[in-house]
Amino acid sequence: WVRNLYLQALYAEVLVQADRPDEALAAARIALRRDERFVPAMVAIIKASLKQGRTELAEAIIGQALEVDDSNAELHYLKARMLLEQEGRLREALAGLRRAVELRPDYAEARMALGIQLMGGANYTGALEQFQAAAALAPTLVAVHLNLGDAQRANKQWTQAKASFDRALAMQSSLPEAHFNLGLMYMTAGADY
Repeated sequence: WVRNLYLQALYAEVLVQADRPDEALAAARIALRRDERFVPAMVAIIKASLKQGRTELAEAIIGQALEVDDSNAELHYLKARMLLEQEGRLREALAGLRRAVELRPDYAEARMALGIQLMGGANYTGALEQFQAAAALAPTLVAVHLNLGDAQRANKQWTQAKASFDRALAMQSSLPEAHFNLGLMYMTAGADY
């Protein structure tokens, strides 16, 4: 099914996930030979390039892909992720994460990344909103409940924070971050909880 561009791009994505970036690049290039503006294949090339540490190539392809389709949430997320690694580009990265969430409200990974950045910037209410949405979208991820509990703790929602940390511990009992965050919650809450 080499002529099916979507299957070829999906195959490239699977190869990236299987840690076979060279093969992923070859598969995505087959799709791009048929249609050089096919964004899903460009996304696969971006991910494979990032896996190989070729950030300049990934950055150039993101620029081209956004010119083709500026409404692709994954492109905005990938660009924001790259910007987060560059000093002084936090504002642009946050704008990219917000755009990804705006374009695709069900994008749990983008919501998690945005929530983490908002927590780091002491925007606890905004972070809580993002983590609550991520928990509704991906309830089986331990990191979601850990971050949700942290945001609830920061917003002084002690009972909800305890429930979130307990849920994370139920999923992975030896999670040191959950134990640490529970201790931090008890210390912060003091007599209030």
